[in-house]
Amino acid sequence: MHKNSQELTESMHQKPSRTTSFPLTALWLCVLLWCSLLCVPAQALESQTSWQLGWDIPMDRLDDESGNLEPEAISAIPAERATSRLKAPLNGGYLRHTVWLRFKVPALPPEHEPGDLWLLAQPTYLDYVTLYQKGSDGAWHQQDSGDLVPTDRKPGVRQHLFRLTPGQVALIRIHTSSATQFHADILDTHALATTLASAELLMGLYFGAMSALLVGIWAATIIFRTRALFSLAVLVTASAIHVFNVRGYSSLWTPPDFIFWDSNAVSIGAFLLPAALAWQIKEQLTRNTPYRWTDRFLTFLIAVNVLGAFSGPLGFYPDVAWVNLISLLASDIVGISLCWLALQRRDRLGPHVLLLLAYGLHCVCGVPIAILMTGQIQWNVDATLIWQLEAIVFTALLASAVFVGMVTRYRKAQRAKDQAIERLALSEQSLEERILQRTTELSAAQVALATSLESERALRHEQRQFFHMISHEFRTPLTVIDSAAAEQQSSRVFHPPNCSRR
Repeated sequence: MHKNSQELTESMHQKPSRTTSFPLTALWLCVLLWCSLLCVPAQALESQTSWQLGWDIPMDRLDDESGNLEPEAISAIPAERATSRLKAPLNGGYLRHTVWLRFKVPALPPEHEPGDLWLLAQPTYLDYVTLYQKGSDGAWHQQDSGDLVPTDRKPGVRQHLFRLTPGQVALIRIHTSSATQFHADILDTHALATTLASAELLMGLYFGAMSALLVGIWAATIIFRTRALFSLAVLVTASAIHVFNVRGYSSLWTPPDFIFWDSNAVSIGAFLLPAALAWQIKEQLTRNTPYRWTDRFLTFLIAVNVLGAFSGPLGFYPDVAWVNLISLLASDIVGISLCWLALQRRDRLGPHVLLLLAYGLHCVCGVPIAILMTGQIQWNVDATLIWQLEAIVFTALLASAVFVGMVTRYRKAQRAKDQAIERLALSEQSLEERILQRTTELSAAQVALATSLESERALRHEQRQFFHMISHEFRTPLTVIDSAAAEQQSSRVFHPPNCSRR
């Protein structure tokens, strides 16, 4: 038995854990993605016929509170009566009213053909975007785009794409329930093709890396079946779907009957994402721990954001959009605080360091994104691009933390099992020694018992011999006495006393 326990202990020490390969793979995917992003040539920016609306071409912002103004009325408003003169992209925050942009389209160089000018705009989740320009007949001609515009009335790309007439004034009408932002470039045909190809290449790299992470996480969830992995898989899935909707891919394939739900998919995802994040923190850091109030607070955030997901279809999303931004920040602060407390206790250092990096990165990147989304600052960067790049690094760090935690718990269990086997081996060795000692004692007792039995047998034999001798020695005199007594008795019978003498 002791030998078997030793062999079992040695075999368990010889089995290496291969679970750590997934975090390394995830980090390598992030590195490859970042290298790919850096290596993509910015040919569109090097083109001589590309301008950024707002930075290169100033534009007037005009707020239409009623939403009933026509292009002719907008074009007639003097520049000094405009809401503001923008020298940066439009970033108005969450508005309920219509916003107009007015700018003059630059003229093309002589070597370009007429009509070789386009306006390519982001973000794709705007409900209605309409561009107006006067035609040769003097009438205003409109081009439509947006989430709520039928697919047959839009160009076959996910971005807002409009053809421009060089040298004329252009009007853009924007009405949306999402954040009112507008980032646009004016490009010739060659620069447009290069920009679209580069953008789709970047998105392909992003979704390829995210899909690899997603498949690995779901596969691990199915294999190990832990709540932490399942919550992480839900969070990554919600993040990938939200990016898919924010980038306008769903609007390319949505049937006309489901345009309303496609438009509200962004608002629904904006609330489901913080709900999934709060759930992931709850499962990872507060479940079955003394932090009961923190666990209840995370449960409250989950419930609030799940209810907030109905705000888009019900039509009051702009009034409560700040809730999901605050929820993300609150969840990150909770995660950072719990990880910091765990590190002070020196509890599972590896997983908590990775979680601290993940939630810290998410918080640091989330604050400027929230400020940008609410229209507080202007920045020549697409806020959704920052969030998109941060999301994949955040996902990789979370996945690494979860798997390192699993490896840590596995190794801890392995050590506990090894110690139990060692204790079992010691117990078996002690038991064998006690059995040997007891066997020796029993053998000695058996020998003593056999000796006692032999002595008793000899004693009984001697006793029998003694009694035999005694009986032999006493039998002869007794026989003589008995014979004499018998003769005397018989003589008395044959010679009775004389009765006459009496």
